[in-house]
Amino acid sequence: MDPVSITAVATIAILFIFLIAGWTSFSKRLRARRLALLSDSLKRMKAVIAELTERVNDADQHLNYAPEKRSAATSAKLESAASDLVTITDCLPTIEQLIVERRLNDAADLLSASTRVIEKVMRVLAQLDPLLIEHRPQIGQTKPDNSSVIKLQDKRRSN
Repeated sequence: MDPVSITAVATIAILFIFLIAGWTSFSKRLRARRLALLSDSLKRMKAVIAELTERVNDADQHLNYAPEKRSAATSAKLESAASDLVTITDCLPTIEQLIVERRLNDAADLLSASTRVIEKVMRVLAQLDPLLIEHRPQIGQTKPDNSSVIKLQDKRRSN
């Protein structure tokens, strides 16, 4: 081989080595970023699930003490929402384990599926919201026997 072709091959080999080293470094940073994003998403999902669980419980309590009897459809919606939240809550340790094991694609898929279920629960609560407003007790209302009753308002609507 002539010296020019040896130099060209050496240059290409060195560039290839730098390219592989650069890609490896970039890949590690990208993976670390994705890990941080998934961990943060899981943390936020836990907060959302806690809030939704509280809202479903509040909705159930409001409708239990409403003057009219709630319909079977409303009960079924609330039961479905509560069941979905329990299912998602049961999936949280699995997602945490997948993140610890660095199985990021599987964790992302499970987080995505859980997010879709959370959106479904939020739609159910939005459908029930007019019923809750209609039956929301007012502060300072009095009973027919003139005794004072303290009734709580939903903190989301009081602002």
